[in-house]
Amino acid sequence: GAAARAPRPAHHMATPPPVQMFTRCKAGAKLLAGPPDFSPREDASSVIPSSASSAVFSADGALLALLEGPAGVGVYEVGAGPVRKVATLDRPAATAVAFSPLATFVVTWEKLVEGSEGNLLVWRLDPSSEGGAKVASRFKQKAFARDKWPSTPWTPDESLAFQVVTGEILVHDGHAGPGAGPPTGRLKLEGVSKVSVAPCADPQRFATFVPEHQGGGAVVRIYDYPKLVPGAYRATKSFFKAQSVDLRWAPSGGGLLALAHTDEDRTGRSYYGESNLFYLPSDGKGAGSVPLGKEGPIHDVAWSPVADVFAVVHGFMPALLVVYNSALDKVHAFGEAPRNTLRWAPHGHLLAAGGFGNVGGGLDIWDVDRRLRLASVDAHMTVGCEWTADSCFLVTSTLFPRLRVENGFRVWRPDGTVAHRAGAEELTECTPGPAPPGAHP
Repeated sequence: GAAARAPRPAHHMATPPPVQMFTRCKAGAKLLAGPPDFSPREDASSVIPSSASSAVFSADGALLALLEGPAGVGVYEVGAGPVRKVATLDRPAATAVAFSPLATFVVTWEKLVEGSEGNLLVWRLDPSSEGGAKVASRFKQKAFARDKWPSTPWTPDESLAFQVVTGEILVHDGHAGPGAGPPTGRLKLEGVSKVSVAPCADPQRFATFVPEHQGGGAVVRIYDYPKLVPGAYRATKSFFKAQSVDLRWAPSGGGLLALAHTDEDRTGRSYYGESNLFYLPSDGKGAGSVPLGKEGPIHDVAWSPVADVFAVVHGFMPALLVVYNSALDKVHAFGEAPRNTLRWAPHGHLLAAGGFGNVGGGLDIWDVDRRLRLASVDAHMTVGCEWTADSCFLVTSTLFPRLRVENGFRVWRPDGTVAHRAGAEELTECTPGPAPPGAHP
């Protein structure tokens, strides 16, 4: 990724990148810098069009992609240096955009129309190309699913990229760009509907999901590249009651949580359908159900970003919040409260547990290592909830059109005090930007 961009002046490296946030409301799109008082970056307002939407940051927060309607997709450098546009992707109909892990590539998707050569485009960012990017490949992909986006996921080092097609998974040379040449490998797997790439670099690891079919159970499997024969999986788990599944990797790649969901609860006890949580260690030893402490739905599950421990909030309200390690031991039970949303701070020491939607709006902030609740506040009307990249603030937002009154955002300190609040009529997006590892020690 770095090679494709002009080198940044060395003096920027010592200064941590600004903590940034993209917002879009009736008054237009803005790139804010803070914290805590998040005000518009002056160098951005003349560069970023006010009609821009659907902000996506690169993993290190240095680039920002925006849908700009008739102008196509804009890519901006938004790090420590001045904000500037680095690419214009001429796709006025694009409705989704994503970066590859090192931001070498940008992927766009638009509705497939008759006569199209392809509606899923992989672009290589390249300052020497016209518009700052060139098309590396294009595919036809009829349906779009947010939980399978981008549809050509890369390994963290971008050396491989994967793609689900009918009855098999194709493996591509990720550096050339998926589809730029013939696939370098393929795994035949009848009915496969999803692939998920592990965050570890060595070995290169991925998981597959095959939904229930004709009375047979759903199956999740873990494979290590380059062993691409159906029987060569490292771990496998089959289960019923799984119309859909979320696959969530431990930060080390040493295991995978599968959150299985079905739309109806045959017991009739839950309006939300039934959910089950399974854990698959990547070595295949002892895959099984996570031993939950309370009956009822699984509201949210989240891995710590820095260690192989995960939090689960589950059960009929008031829900139970428990942190487990990868041996499925309960590290700590944080008690019962009406909560349904979990957000770890990027540094992994703080955990926010919110009760949003129809649950009342309570928000707790826990110091996980000290097992201490630092704050319990009223954050009613919250739709969005994200930590800033420096782990110092939690941003809650009241977004339109889900809620049509009191639109705006609040910036909380971990002790529960409000550092900043801003009203914004018809606020539809409020997206804090990430930062590279180690940028905020």
